[in-house]
Amino acid sequence: MEMDRLDQTLNAYFGYDSFKGSQKEIITSILAGEDVIAFLPTGMGKSLTYQLSGLLLPGLVLIISPLLSLMEDQVDQMKKMGLKNSASLNSLKSSVQKREILRQVNSYKYLFLSPEMLMQQDVRSILRESVISLIVVDEAHCISQWGSDFRPDYLRLEEWIGEYSNVQKLALTATATRQVRQDIEKVLRLEKPSVFQSSVNRHNIYYQTEFLPNETSKLERIEELMHQTSTSGIVYTLSRKKADDYAEILRQKGYSIVAYHAGLEKEDRLIIQQQFINGELDWIVATSAFGMGVHKADVRFVIHDYLPGSIHEYMQESGRAGRDGVQSASVILLHERDHEKTIFTKTNGMVNESDLSLFTHYEGSLSELVENGLVEETKLRIWSYWKERLQYEELESHFNRLKAGKMKDIFAVQSLFYEDRCIRKQLVEYYGEDLTDQQTPCCSVCDAEFSSLILSFTREKPLIENSDWLNRLRNLL
Repeated sequence: MEMDRLDQTLNAYFGYDSFKGSQKEIITSILAGEDVIAFLPTGMGKSLTYQLSGLLLPGLVLIISPLLSLMEDQVDQMKKMGLKNSASLNSLKSSVQKREILRQVNSYKYLFLSPEMLMQQDVRSILRESVISLIVVDEAHCISQWGSDFRPDYLRLEEWIGEYSNVQKLALTATATRQVRQDIEKVLRLEKPSVFQSSVNRHNIYYQTEFLPNETSKLERIEELMHQTSTSGIVYTLSRKKADDYAEILRQKGYSIVAYHAGLEKEDRLIIQQQFINGELDWIVATSAFGMGVHKADVRFVIHDYLPGSIHEYMQESGRAGRDGVQSASVILLHERDHEKTIFTKTNGMVNESDLSLFTHYEGSLSELVENGLVEETKLRIWSYWKERLQYEELESHFNRLKAGKMKDIFAVQSLFYEDRCIRKQLVEYYGEDLTDQQTPCCSVCDAEFSSLILSFTREKPLIENSDWLNRLRNLL
């Protein structure tokens, strides 16, 4: 009878006749009162697991989400589905709007907020008085990936969640190593969770590695790929400036493309994301700030023009291709010095020995260091978190270990593309799986299907240089 009710709810609210993969089993476990960790590949409907569960649970579903654009998109999508008792609490809201949401929080079924918002005392106080039936951590790998680097409030979840020992927890992410899973279980205090893990192998993604002589040839190759096919894609690059430069050059050549990165205004990022989702914009050139939770099924290309910081980062970003199950491709363009740039970019913002000395001996307010441009605000956040938990003599070795871990991750992803072994096989082995069957097309190591493959990446809508949306975006940027 319970299964019948789930099927009926699925059809009535979401319009689907059947569940994907392990969705039904996850929801059944939640309704049975179990804590759950679910590793579901991109496109397998992670959001539906808490959306449908929330309809059948009595209280508030609290969703901790990493990005403002992600939570805004989720709320919009849910309201379109008829789940109108949904809200987000974030920095886009005015003080008056925030107070009103908190005042009537018990009238909502779904509330989205970031770890940083969750740590604010007024928010914590009101939530303590609310009836919360399910705590969801969406994109839960951020606990491990971002907590120690630049968002320590992800680590503070461990202290906060201690106040909700009797409330069920659901952790959702696409991919996770054994260490990431352990970090999730520790921070969310999950002792015996039900774990659902799908294969990380994305059968419909072809993995292409190309080695080029210089940076100029990378842009030329990107344009060549865009010219050969009329499709939708994401280009990932290492810096905001490069994203802006690429977008400007390619836009002038008639491609519907725009840059997306954290240097843009929040409202502009939301507009750009929505244009991309709606198919009014074909290409995004972005730093890693873009793509998480973006519900666009028909991305055919994900192109990297740099070496990602880890295999996990690469899997997350390449996995944004082909969410609809149609053949797609992940292309990485490399030259021999790329690992040096990645090492600098990924470690430059970490707390170092000189930062420790400055923080320790500065006699004024530490916030003055940020205001005067002497140190990045991110470093101050990380320092503030760890100085409360470690002795001073432990801090230097702690940050050195973090840096060594970054270096290890970079060299691991470098070997992924430089070894003469199947890229797909290496990827699934990294996540503890075995690739038993050889598939075709597979990757640039195993076969040479790429040139013929991209000819199929077409769609009916042509590129339009002077469309209304492009003029609006030009005005924004």
